[in-house]
Amino acid sequence: MWINFVIIGGVSCAANSLAFSEYILQPLYPNCSIPRHIISMVAICGLMLICAINSYKVSWAARVAVAFSFGKVFALLLIICFGMYYLFTGHTESFHNAFDGSNYSPGYLALAFYQGFWAFSGWNYLNFLVEEMRNPGRDLPRAIGLGLFLVTLLYMLTNVAYLAVLSPHEMLEAAAGSSAVAVVFSQRAMPWLTVLMPLFVGASVFGSINGEAMSMSRLTYTGAREGHMPILLAMLHYRNLTPIPAILVLLVLAIAFQFYSNLYALIELAGFAFAFIAALTVCSLIYLRFKRPEVKTSFQLPIFFPILFLVCDIFILGLTVYQQPYESFYNIVIMLAAIPIYLLGVSWQSKPKGFQNAICKFLTYRYLYCFNGYAH
Repeated sequence: MWINFVIIGGVSCAANSLAFSEYILQPLYPNCSIPRHIISMVAICGLMLICAINSYKVSWAARVAVAFSFGKVFALLLIICFGMYYLFTGHTESFHNAFDGSNYSPGYLALAFYQGFWAFSGWNYLNFLVEEMRNPGRDLPRAIGLGLFLVTLLYMLTNVAYLAVLSPHEMLEAAAGSSAVAVVFSQRAMPWLTVLMPLFVGASVFGSINGEAMSMSRLTYTGAREGHMPILLAMLHYRNLTPIPAILVLLVLAIAFQFYSNLYALIELAGFAFAFIAALTVCSLIYLRFKRPEVKTSFQLPIFFPILFLVCDIFILGLTVYQQPYESFYNIVIMLAAIPIYLLGVSWQSKPKGFQNAICKFLTYRYLYCFNGYAH
């Protein structure tokens, strides 16, 4: 729970908010670098807007997610159409030696998986929204399978379109610089959209942050309700039924992580944490499947798939530790910081009476002034 909320949720929102800010501001700074403090200010404003939407109504957050998803798909389809036009008119130079200069060492391939996790995490976040589904046993597998298929197809065709217009070197230069590959693509293939393309990319990132805030706040609320997180995070707004404390804590975490300047290091931290917690989760699933076979769930996969996933996940983690031992050690220390916090804040039941009274008064204050109520 700590890893999901603090590291994956906080880091993802922080990194995406910075990317959102850069793309939104890019049309205003076409020929110069954007000041760091302006990027941070716009990123914080974007985070506050998303938190306000998610705190007011769940339906508003869902509508924002749908609207920005449609906008993202529209932009991708536009890129694919122009890229296919270039491809079918004979622009195939980039495909002749597309993988020249690539690093195929196992360690770097493992790090590349984290970029893939970052590109699309919707299949994972859907698991946190089970309580919002009427029939999760039927709808969850369908949503995950269909989402993975469509996103993989769209992203694959988009990369083919990029290579039809740009060379691999130009794509790498764009990714390493301040411009998105889509912006450089639009400058070459559709210059009339050059000003709007950064806004399309920024809107796509904004939708991703909204999805992260919606799913992570619900996950934390559920965990706190079950006693795995502080009880404050299990409070809901009495009228809107939104987990405002969890959303506000996520906002604070995201702002704190923004002070870390290396965006790619944040992405790798979130990817490593995701792979680590996925391994623990699948180990628990396999243990329960063999030790408590009588436990029935809404749906079950053949045991072969969890075992295969676990083997691949451990392989990726091992290669990451081999490739980046020091960074991996720091990541593990951050994740293990959850143990003393859990022991002191959750597991320790016989706390001093004065401390318990202070917590009770604080929760009462939250109820009276923030109109929250504890969900039993």
